Amino acid sequence: MHLLAFIPHRDVFPVLRAYQRVLFAGGVEGAYSFPPAAPLALLSRPLSAAALKTLAGALREESLAGGRDGKFRSGPAVVQDLPELFGSIRALLGIELDGLPGTAAPEQAGAEVLYRFPRPALCTALILNTVPPQDSIPPVFSFRAAALANIDLSFRPISAAGSIRGYTAEWETGPLVWLPKL
Repeated sequence: MHLLAFIPHRDVFPVLRAYQRVLFAGGVEGAYSFPPAAPLALLSRPLSAAALKTLAGALREESLAGGRDGKFRSGPAVVQDLPELFGSIRALLGIELDGLPGTAAPEQAGAEVLYRFPRPALCTALILNTVPPQDSIPPVFSFRAAALANIDLSFRPISAAGSIRGYTAEWETGPLVWLPKL
């Protein structure tokens, strides 16, 4: 499957990985099953570099609209249901991002959009149910540097003694198209 994803600067990755370790230690098996990104839309095909550049510019403008300072700030943990295309994986557990609009950029992506994620969140785990883990208090952070990219994502079931016990995910992130600098 093809995704349009919002990817923070790599300086945020250590904070996200530390939170994923806490989730995994707390029993969330899918805590490492997605790249450090916020999926914005499920696509029928990857977007062109020109389309990504246009969307990146629109996201930067929105991050500055209404007197905002262009920062994306972490918010509360959020669980959002996933479309049937994800199979047995029922929900995404993530960190909501203030300053990242939920609908503006994917609308400009055109006919390629099959599904628009309603609440942009940096994915920290893909989970098999829609119940958030107890005590999952996300870290507090902010950043300005971010990019858009196409991500190709696939899932494979993990079998143990003849039965399916979970899944593994593989992804390939396309070239990053950075939001314009401030």
